[in-house]
Amino acid sequence: MASRYLVSSGLWNSTARWSASLGGPSGASVPTSVDDVFLPNAFNLIVDSAYTASCKTLDCTGYTGTLSDGGAGATILFYGNVTLSASMGFTFTGNLFWYASGTLITNGKSLASASTIFVNAAGITLTLGGAVTCSYFSVQSGSLAVGSNTLTCTAQMQLANAAGSRTVTNTGGSIVVT
Repeated sequence: MASRYLVSSGLWNSTARWSASLGGPSGASVPTSVDDVFLPNAFNLIVDSAYTASCKTLDCTGYTGTLSDGGAGATILFYGNVTLSASMGFTFTGNLFWYASGTLITNGKSLASASTIFVNAAGITLTLGGAVTCSYFSVQSGSLAVGSNTLTCTAQMQLANAAGSRTVTNTGGSIVVT
């Protein structure tokens, strides 16, 4: 496991974007499913439509750049927590998958541009750490813990008809599909 810090604008899958330390030089390896990714600045990050990005955690605390994609088909796989910044841009239209338990904290940032948010592994739980607005939300395998938060889906909320158990727990929160 390593830490990766965004140090310049451009494509996720380029070593020119990543450093192994905050304020360090570029040239670190592209993040993988075991790496913690930090976006601490104003650089713009693009996930190419022909690329599937992955990381263990994504921490956008203080981020004022924009996370976007290069077109249909872009995907990000998460294996842990994701914390977004209220001041960041989010124009990513691809799919967001969780393959390990984690918490999603949006800090008020809407994910409505994303095609679908998927919870997609047996035995995991995605916990909402605040209100979440998205377009589609699909629990294909595993669990979603809404807690006392609000999940707003502008198109569809789905418990997929797939093998394995799927659960949604809601302890005082709400799920709204508009």
